[in-house]
Amino acid sequence: MPRRFFRLLAAAASAGDHVPDADLLRQFAHDQNSAAFELLVRRHADAVWTACRRVLRSEADAEDAFQATFLILARKAGSIRGTCVGGWLHRVAINAALKLRATAARAPVAWSEHLDAIPAPTDPDRESAGAVQEELARLPDRYRLPVVLCDLEGHTHAEAAATLCWPVGSVSGRLSRARVLLRDRLTRRGLAPVVVLTASAAPAGAVRAASTLPIGGAAVHPVVLSLTEGVLSAMRLAKLKLTTAVVVSAGLLGLAGTGTVLAWPQNGEPGEPQPERPTAVAPVDPERPQGKANNPFSRVFSTAFPDIKAPDLTDLTALPTRCPRLGGGHSDLAEATDDTYRQLLKAQLRRGGLEISKFQARLEIGAFQSLEFNNYYHCLDQMQSIVTELWASDSKTLTLWLEEFVVMGKVLERVAEARVRNGVDQPQQLDMAVRYRAKFEAALWKAKNPKVGGR
Repeated sequence: MPRRFFRLLAAAASAGDHVPDADLLRQFAHDQNSAAFELLVRRHADAVWTACRRVLRSEADAEDAFQATFLILARKAGSIRGTCVGGWLHRVAINAALKLRATAARAPVAWSEHLDAIPAPTDPDRESAGAVQEELARLPDRYRLPVVLCDLEGHTHAEAAATLCWPVGSVSGRLSRARVLLRDRLTRRGLAPVVVLTASAAPAGAVRAASTLPIGGAAVHPVVLSLTEGVLSAMRLAKLKLTTAVVVSAGLLGLAGTGTVLAWPQNGEPGEPQPERPTAVAPVDPERPQGKANNPFSRVFSTAFPDIKAPDLTDLTALPTRCPRLGGGHSDLAEATDDTYRQLLKAQLRRGGLEISKFQARLEIGAFQSLEFNNYYHCLDQMQSIVTELWASDSKTLTLWLEEFVVMGKVLERVAEARVRNGVDQPQQLDMAVRYRAKFEAALWKAKNPKVGGR
């Protein structure tokens, strides 16, 4: 590409620094203005690169996630809402990095790696920095966006307030609150509660390549294309779930409102509703079946433990907190009194916990496939058998473990139901989810009632 072209772009960037992101995005979406797109890339390159590099160990993987993030921006430019493009890009970058990391984790490895029981050395600083980025992406926008703008992109509080259309005091207050939330979440993950949010400079070559994506300046690597399609698919599925939830909620509210209006006396006078007139619709209990008339999934029977609530599908970030034993890796289970057999069982449990933690991460970003359900059910089933054997004589510890299995079973059931409703999976997938959830509840019931069932 001729040098004159880059000089023109540099001049355009200098003249366009004052143009708001929303205007640049609109110019690109409507007119395919490549200079506007390049300005967006250069403004947000460092924050996007930092998100990708902190999550991924390999710089090559980080470059793939970086390119995929801006390719998604080019494809979704016309549908992005809001004024904070940087906040949108940060979340997409984290999703792309997590998806690529999960894909790499499933890649075949040498048998020698499986035989090595000693965990690989890790860099605590890098692990903490990656965790900060992950937890930042999970914060609500009112806390996340000020952090992205002020800490990662270097804007002043006044500039962030102008971008977000908030008072300056709101930006300052929410920024402080966000840092407290991040420290708390790092502490719960067993990491040093130090929030490191400085941005790293993106490689010049990666920035140039991303800037020319809309005009086909360079061939896009197949890995980047595959990653882009995977993230876009997850975004569509998440949007479909949200739309379905809104439609169902609106329908229930409409029915309730209709019932209330019909139940009101027709003459406008206060009084008791007339006989045979419909009354207001009762609230729906999500833990209890509603019958075939208003629940096409009547195979989902009521739970034996309604007090054990599963996180809502719109807030799966709470799952690791609700199930710390299942997804924690179990590095602290070994005891000096363990014999060889118990050590082997706990080694299996630790490996299973690592698989579940990967599943939790993929579940949050919608990056799992239908065939993976069977693997996770099998993993959970084996872990539940091991837990029951290890703590058969310790009912308190056993109960704590089994309660987490019930929570995970309910989450899987809700995920399966949502996928069946949206036509992604067959109804048999929901049948399997119900069966495993019931199995975990039966084990918990038996642990809490040792005199029942021959124990």
